Amino acid sequence: MSTAQSTGLGTSPAPSRSRWPDIAQWVHQVRVVALCAALMFGPLAFGAVEAWSVFVLECAAALVFLLWVCEQLLQGRIDAGYSPLFLPLAGFGIWAALELALHVPLYRYATVTALEIGVAYGLLFFVAVQSCRSREDLRLIGTLLVSFGFLLALFSI
Repeated sequence: MSTAQSTGLGTSPAPSRSRWPDIAQWVHQVRVVALCAALMFGPLAFGAVEAWSVFVLECAAALVFLLWVCEQLLQGRIDAGYSPLFLPLAGFGIWAALELALHVPLYRYATVTALEIGVAYGLLFFVAVQSCRSREDLRLIGTLLVSFGFLLALFSI
């Protein structure tokens, strides 16, 4: 064994650990909890049918999606999972956009409003698919939603 190998001379120093993966992990945890909070908000707001509750749900969907985008940027790569349900969801969106482009709907405001809500639900679905890719995330999401469902049912009784 040479002197350089035995003393560590001539070897490259250990790479310094970047703080970005730690921040990405923190953003991931915040995203999963925010997704669960957005899903819990709907029943608490009586189905999110009032204008204010629809607005809050749409903002929550945008926030959760932006958290996913930030996490991907911090990781330095886009790691998006696929679901076979993305295709029919995209089909509904394309159908509604085509109706609007061809001026088919009789009541344009209702179609635009429904399309906005559909985009919010689509974003929530996309982020939910991305969030349910590891056992730890599934366990956290399952625990939060089952606990919420139990407490809501208990309160409803």
